[in-house]
Amino acid sequence: MPQFVIPPLVKWTLGALGAAAAVHWVVKEVRRVNAEFHWLSREAKFVQFMDNRYLEIAMGTPEEFGAYLKADRERIGDLVKKYNIPRQ
Repeated sequence: MPQFVIPPLVKWTLGALGAAAAVHWVVKEVRRVNAEFHWLSREAKFVQFMDNRYLEIAMGTPEEFGAYLKADRERIGDLVKKYNIPRQ
């Protein structure tokens, strides 16, 4: 799934654009959606659209996106524990 990054800070990921899917989706369908995002990221009009918003497209596999989400959730969990944030 694509991740958007500020060009001068290429290693600092700001967020991710993903597709929400039902639990019963199979890997084949997820890979097809990922392939479509990859195709879109190479389209000149979409690249220009993103450039006009000062965003850079960094593509990855569904596994890389899953690893990104896992690491991000672990980081947030550590912050919640560190600052003793109550459950809401």
